[in-house]
Amino acid sequence: MSKSRQYHYYPRITADVEQRFFYRQTVPYFIHTMAQMNKKFGSFVTISPDGTGKIKAKREIIVEVVHRKTEFVPLTKESLDQVIKGDGTGTIDFKIKLQYTRLDDKYRPTPFKGDTYLIRANFEGVEQDKMLTLKVHHIDGPRKTECEQIVDTIITELENNTQPPNE
Repeated sequence: MSKSRQYHYYPRITADVEQRFFYRQTVPYFIHTMAQMNKKFGSFVTISPDGTGKIKAKREIIVEVVHRKTEFVPLTKESLDQVIKGDGTGTIDFKIKLQYTRLDDKYRPTPFKGDTYLIRANFEGVEQDKMLTLKVHHIDGPRKTECEQIVDTIITELENNTQPPNE
């Protein structure tokens, strides 16, 4: 990866969560998996936005990748060819936005404030001893989803991804 995939304004403070893993796949496989996460959704139980009780809500994942060091663009299956380049080492930054929606008493979807995270994926090492370091910063929102859950979701998707990119 070239330095052009690092966000210029990435926080210089300690990450909310930092985890290191042995990583046996390629960087394009990781990026492909992140693109597959885009627009996925699921349900969860949380405290209502007005704090009156628990509600069942929908959580949708929006994945973006840094572009030209200062902005993020959507990471989709269609944009993969432009993103997947390099020798398989280095750093690449992502933004994950979680959009929350609940059904009101008349079963109409009602959106409420979501969460936004910056994720830095650092790939280092040689072919057999590669390490992946994920750093997660919560940058906006009510923290309905913990940073650890973001890392767990990425790792689960890496384990479940069955369609590697054409390399």
